[in-house]
Amino acid sequence: HGWLSVVKELIIEHQFDPDCKDNDGNTPLSKARGNGKQSVVDYLETVIETNSGSADISSSSKEVENECFNAFNHERREEGLALLKQIKNPHRVRGEYDFTLLHCAAHWGWADTAKLLITEYNCDSTQVDSRGLTPLHVASGRGHMDVIKYLIEDQKCDPLQQDNDGNSSVDRARNYGNQDIVDYLTGIQESSELEKQCYDAFNYGRREEALRLLKQVKDPRTV
Repeated sequence: HGWLSVVKELIIEHQFDPDCKDNDGNTPLSKARGNGKQSVVDYLETVIETNSGSADISSSSKEVENECFNAFNHERREEGLALLKQIKNPHRVRGEYDFTLLHCAAHWGWADTAKLLITEYNCDSTQVDSRGLTPLHVASGRGHMDVIKYLIEDQKCDPLQQDNDGNSSVDRARNYGNQDIVDYLTGIQESSELEKQCYDAFNYGRREEALRLLKQVKDPRTV
């Protein structure tokens, strides 16, 4: 669309890769050039030229990223946190199956670290790996209630979201025998369904039904 200000924000503020490709192999630069958006073309060419001059630094940064991920992945928390401070874009760090640092924190039950990654390092609480697993899926399978409550109550993650095998967080908790997690997530699921029913009743003018359901909703402000 030629929205230069949006392109700048995505690259500068959110660290998007200007060399990324879509499913057809097109980069942002080729899309801008093909659509005649010269101001965007000029900007992207400058960014890419600048980035190409820092290849050695990028290589070194990649090594630190790998060391950081390995520390997180093998439960070496303090080492991982020390390396985390040296990484420019922690939200981009990936391991096998596209597992992220946040997935690792969820796996080990590091609630404080999960919060740090999300609030201080811009990690996405809904990020999926190559198997469709979110951090909430992982924490549910491992039985880490503190992480689960933070992801649902603070980050509003969806307990109904399914992985590539069609399993929700409730399913994973049940499969791994974490009954307390199953009970908690089932309660959240029932509340979500009740809120949806209440909203639909209001939205479609079914006043009496809406008022009846309203009395059962825990916090109407969130509906």
